[in-house]
Amino acid sequence: MPFQYNIMEGLPEGNVLNSIAALVALVFNDGPILRVEEVEQYYRNNKVSIPWVEEAKQHHRNMVVICFDGDCLVGFKMGYQIKSKEFYSWLGGVRPDYRNRGIASELMIMQHNWCKDNGYESIRTETMNRFRNMLILNLRHGYNVTGTYTTREGDTKIILEKPLVDS
Repeated sequence: MPFQYNIMEGLPEGNVLNSIAALVALVFNDGPILRVEEVEQYYRNNKVSIPWVEEAKQHHRNMVVICFDGDCLVGFKMGYQIKSKEFYSWLGGVRPDYRNRGIASELMIMQHNWCKDNGYESIRTETMNRFRNMLILNLRHGYNVTGTYTTREGDTKIILEKPLVDS
């Protein structure tokens, strides 16, 4: 059965949101693979919101591309508008046991096509050297390194940009 990809405008809700939260915990925090119900129960019982969701609510024109294998969310790519013609590719990941199957590339291609179809002229992202596979994927898909900066925590962030229109 082939993977199922979907584009959602706005912030996802319900099981999709909780599935993304579980995947974020797995990919970025080296957390365990959680069932959607466990994520939902944690946030409900602790009466806390998902931090990156609260941040996303502050942004304009959110969108997310998701990839499912049956009922299992295996990858996502989320972003938002930062200027009228510029989009920010913000957060994404693929389950470790599903990597090297072209999912991240397909999510990125779908996001870039959606951006072009919606009038964006450029796309920007940031990554860190420790996410080497993501850095390489961005470069392979036409991003250029345009700068770096150091966060308050002392991490070096790499800024990448890609034109979406021919010059």
